[in-house]
Amino acid sequence: MVYLEIEKLFEAFLKEKQFLCGASPATVRIYSKSWAAYKRYVGCTCEITGDKVKSFMLHATQEIKPSSVNANTRSVNSFLTWLFQNGHVATHMRVPLTSVEKRVL
Repeated sequence: MVYLEIEKLFEAFLKEKQFLCGASPATVRIYSKSWAAYKRYVGCTCEITGDKVKSFMLHATQEIKPSSVNANTRSVNSFLTWLFQNGHVATHMRVPLTSVEKRVL
């Protein structure tokens, strides 16, 4: 996959979520911010591989809170699942969630 193709696929993903699935503008904004974070940590998005997906989690956990990392991860996982379900990638890749301490009140 070429960089422009992945960006076009992400735009198609956003449109499908917004118009077919009824995602709110806030949800679409979260997806966009999470994709931007993925691109920032991974660098080139000319291809999506399992190694790049894992490196996203490793880099992100060093810079932001685990709960924020997991929010970004869930959004990126949604896009990765969409890519797999629509036949754009051969394997279903997922970014693993990080463990978060539970606060006891």
